[in-house]
Amino acid sequence: MNGTESKPTEGTAKRKTPSPANAPAVSGALTAANGFPFQFRLPRAPARGGRGEVDPFFGLNRSGWNSLLLSTEANGYRPAVKSVVIKKRNARRGIRLVVFASAKSYFDRLHAEQGAAEPQAGHPTAPE
Repeated sequence: MNGTESKPTEGTAKRKTPSPANAPAVSGALTAANGFPFQFRLPRAPARGGRGEVDPFFGLNRSGWNSLLLSTEANGYRPAVKSVVIKKRNARRGIRLVVFASAKSYFDRLHAEQGAAEPQAGHPTAPE
């Protein structure tokens, strides 16, 4: 047996479960024209005493994203980046998705503001 088949039990037929290598690619309907997703999930929080994950697009960890996504007194109750929460009725928790276009526009705006103020040393587009 290969790693994608489960052992048959009495009264059940063989079932194939998809492996990550055989998983279908993201369809064109789920991605923007430039190949980036419309939204992405927040990175996982760190385990106790460990390090958390960072998102693959912008390199922020979960606490960094929370400061940009959640309306708090620090940001005047106006989050800098849009997000949506998928939650079942009466559930306490849900899945927060970051809107990619909103995040990209925020970082582009931030880069333009900071790039105009001072050139970054060693940056490939900065004049030397």
